[in-house]
Amino acid sequence: MNIILDDNFLPDSGLINPENFKAFYESVVKEGKTGLILMEHYSNLDLPGIIYLLEKHGEDWSKDFASRIVAVAGMKLNEAHPLVRAWTEGFSRVVIYPTRSLNAVNQKEEITEEEKIEEEKRARKINFAAMRKVDELKKQGKIILVFPSGTRYRPGCPDTKRGLREIDSYLRLFENVLLVGVNGNSLRIDMENPDDMLADIVVQDTITLTASPIINCKEFRNEVFCFGFFCIFKGCFQPRTFFKIQIFRRCGAVFFKNILIENINSRIDKIAWSFFLFRFFYNAFDVSVFN
Repeated sequence: MNIILDDNFLPDSGLINPENFKAFYESVVKEGKTGLILMEHYSNLDLPGIIYLLEKHGEDWSKDFASRIVAVAGMKLNEAHPLVRAWTEGFSRVVIYPTRSLNAVNQKEEITEEEKIEEEKRARKINFAAMRKVDELKKQGKIILVFPSGTRYRPGCPDTKRGLREIDSYLRLFENVLLVGVNGNSLRIDMENPDDMLADIVVQDTITLTASPIINCKEFRNEVFCFGFFCIFKGCFQPRTFFKIQIFRRCGAVFFKNILIENINSRIDKIAWSFFLFRFFYNAFDVSVFN
């Protein structure tokens, strides 16, 4: 594998901000936190690529970081061409049945209702076992890597970059998350045969990885919950309004975390407090600035 990457990852490939990777690694190894990586997905070289670039960085922490990565992979790779399956079996991974794959099966005209039910049972069984394994691995100090889109990005197909709803289940399981962006691609999808992985086009390119600062999963979920709650009532789904409601999002997150989430046990009480807090913040600011 390293020979392939040596040939196709140009010399300037590497980690853009290794200090963020290191801080995340130390939070897992030295502080005992559980760690999740959410990474952009462009090709089947993304997983070997992050491992390769961490090892290439050359420091003891980065090499150990690379050895701790366990990826969550869709079962499609296990059922693809034998060469693709052999490729994926070279890496530590936990196999899941993604919602995207299940939806594709259910949309087939020739499938019966009984077959749909059986396939859904199969998916639940696989995913339940997978989440138990993920929970076991995180307690062993492994770092779990997930591609939140569940598929490789295809140019001109924005849906392939949209995160799956299952990602929230991973955020619930972990304490810290690292977001990793990918620049460059040495194994590009042949858009004439996008579903044939053997048709992918190999090119030489500079591959760089950029990592976010460490994000606390619980705080992140609370902020998203608060932001989404506001959007539902205000209809603020347009990108242009995002920066206009930062004050609400930040202030609301504190209230939701300290009052709503942690100190209210009854679901009914939570709903009542949600409405109260929404009205509080709605009235506390000049609402015209959000329009």
